[in-house]
Amino acid sequence: MFYWKDEVASRFGYLGSDIKGTGMPAEQAEAYVDLLDRLGINQVYVLSTSAGGSVAIRFALDYPERTKGLILYCSAMPLTEKPAKYAEYVGPPGGSW
Repeated sequence: MFYWKDEVASRFGYLGSDIKGTGMPAEQAEAYVDLLDRLGINQVYVLSTSAGGSVAIRFALDYPERTKGLILYCSAMPLTEKPAKYAEYVGPPGGSW
């Protein structure tokens, strides 16, 4: 269910939503489809950053007919299983800054 929050100071308003289920990427992608249906929008370009990339990827995979394009910035595909070992942060290539 989507609603407008008028108390947020913005000339554009704030579009909020109730979280479906546990908030997993598939559920968030489904909520996005509900919003697009409500707004009468058939296809979209999806731009996502960071952790939002998981939802954007899930949306594009589950709803390819609704996806015109996918733009990911600083996002990665979520792991499908827990790795045995996590890599340590090594910094940028070429040594120290």
